[in-house]
Amino acid sequence: MPRQAYFGKRGSLRLISGSSDGAGGNYYYEVPYEMMDFAGPGGRARPDELPVLDRGVGNTYAHFVQGPDTPILAGQTLTFTCQIENTNTDELYKALCNPEQVSPWSVGGQTWSNVNGTTSLVNGFGSSFSTPPPYDVNQDRIHLAVLWNGNNAGADDLGWTYNEVWIPPEQIRLTEAADRVTFAITGRIYGPVSAITAFPAGTNVAI
Repeated sequence: MPRQAYFGKRGSLRLISGSSDGAGGNYYYEVPYEMMDFAGPGGRARPDELPVLDRGVGNTYAHFVQGPDTPILAGQTLTFTCQIENTNTDELYKALCNPEQVSPWSVGGQTWSNVNGTTSLVNGFGSSFSTPPPYDVNQDRIHLAVLWNGNNAGADDLGWTYNEVWIPPEQIRLTEAADRVTFAITGRIYGPVSAITAFPAGTNVAI
């Protein structure tokens, strides 16, 4: 059996809003890949294992206890680079978590809403709880999904969904080259992370 290969040129990344498209999905902005340098975690962090010793000695009485749930709620880092197109340049910028805090938030002619506090996480004891909304009222989190196409289109694709992603405006960095201008993005993930084999339903506003 030939070894499976995934190529950046055969992948897509979507910035997904909290606004329904009225057809069973949400509005999203599909981002063109540039250099295919996406990096993100394969899942959420879990609580630390804290060692408890027997009066400072490691023996048969030594054991571990579970640390606080702080790592579960703390933002995790993702990064990617995308090329700025000749058209819809402003729309891509707006889709990156509404960096200028425009109200109403509109991307591609459609009103977008954030996804703050709309997902759930699992605590250290295995119980589900709602993801807390941000303290900063100027955070407009989005969902982000990335998918790579395998050798058999639609049959062996692989990707991840990152929920409740916040991209601080200062982490949208412009890079100019002789033949292109790119955005270098660093975001923080506050919601659940899950593997996918297909994108969720939705309507692309990057037209």
